[in-house]
Amino acid sequence: MRRGLRVVVWLVLLALPFAAAAQDYPPPGSDTVNDWAEVLPPEAEARIAASLRAARQETGVQVVLVTMARIADHGGAGQRLESYAKGLFNAWGVGDGQRNDGILVLVATDDRAMRIALGAGYDPVWDNAAQAAIDRGFLPDFRAGRMGAGIETGMDEVIARIARPFAAGQPAPAPQEDGTDWLLFPLVAGAALLIGLRRRLGDL
Repeated sequence: MRRGLRVVVWLVLLALPFAAAAQDYPPPGSDTVNDWAEVLPPEAEARIAASLRAARQETGVQVVLVTMARIADHGGAGQRLESYAKGLFNAWGVGDGQRNDGILVLVATDDRAMRIALGAGYDPVWDNAAQAAIDRGFLPDFRAGRMGAGIETGMDEVIARIARPFAAGQPAPAPQEDGTDWLLFPLVAGAALLIGLRRRLGDL
């Protein structure tokens, strides 16, 4: 009996670091839009949330938007954006667990960084579609300092270039000749925002 109790205690102690790590990530406030950086006007946030709900009903694919000033303020101190986005994606369980088809769009305004995290159900070729969504959806307005407009247009591109074709069983759109893996661009006058794509998310 005492030996069994000792085993249980050790198991509990071993689980503590993992529980603590999970608590580093904030819980979602919504399954569509979490505008913690407060960059979206209320009407724009409502439009994006409605668009994401409609897209999920149409395609079955959950797309979640998260904005924050700095990932360090939300449990990401010392982490690379790629690792943080992956951890947040998995902690929230974005997308269907069987299809692994979730999409998380993370914009960290003060970090001047952004990432589109795709579930493991997407082949790496879908990175090209995500890059195109960034290039043609987010970037033009971001360059002009229109953060809210860029996010709204970009989220429409994410749905059109990734969620819809993936759900329909179509191949990923062909890569754009002008696309690049990593971009620097002005977020506001004199500032730059680092844009990157995820590599395929693995299991925790």
